[in-house]
Amino acid sequence: MPIPGGGRYRVMTTKTGKKVRLHFTPGGRVNEAKNLATRATHTPAEFARDRLRSRLATLRRQGQFTRKARAR
Repeated sequence: MPIPGGGRYRVMTTKTGKKVRLHFTPGGRVNEAKNLATRATHTPAEFARDRLRSRLATLRRQGQFTRKARAR
């Protein structure tokens, strides 16, 4: 998936010593990460899914979001 223009790339080293290339949008949000050793890529769609999961987990901890069983 192509990355929109206007962003910047930075190579950072994780706490475990792995080098990761990050793509930052002009607003400062990371929307792609690539492990430079294994070439595995975390895509913009995966970042969006992670953000949604994080929001839902926060709401569940606060008791604002619960899954209700469907009545049959």
